Amino acid sequence: MDSLPGTQMKEQLSIAFIRMVVAAAGCSVASYSTDHDGVDISIKSSAEYSRKLGPQIDVQLKCTARVDVVRSREIAWVIDARTHKYLTSEKRQVPALLALLVVPDSIDAWLDHDETRMLTESTMYWIFGLDIPKLPPGQQSITVKIPRDHLFTRDTLLGIMEQIGDGRIGGS
Repeated sequence: MDSLPGTQMKEQLSIAFIRMVVAAAGCSVASYSTDHDGVDISIKSSAEYSRKLGPQIDVQLKCTARVDVVRSREIAWVIDARTHKYLTSEKRQVPALLALLVVPDSIDAWLDHDETRMLTESTMYWIFGLDIPKLPPGQQSITVKIPRDHLFTRDTLLGIMEQIGDGRIGGS
């Protein structure tokens, strides 16, 4: 049976996963045909907060089945210098987020569904771009340590939008 290569399947699964969380939070997604500036999607809220109406966040999505990235307290993910630059720049108009979906090695375990439910054994972790450490001079990559409790859930996303909307993340 012909199918997409595993990397493209993971990309599609990460997009589907985040879109489900975004929909459950009552937000919307903008996607882009290219990933030139380190943004796969943008998430926008329609809510009004104390400082902003309709806060937004840009997201760089990654997906892996590698079990070695999952540590006891953190997820360790390597990003290259170019991705680091786009995620961590203080010049960003919109705050950035790195979101990593960790999936089982077996594609058959990615999704189970029937008439009453849809289940996945996948978990998405996140970190604000500005919380990623600086890249040492001359280094071409850095291991980002995402806390294990940074699960990307509906409530987490609503909290992120509130932080942006109240001006605690992303400036005025």
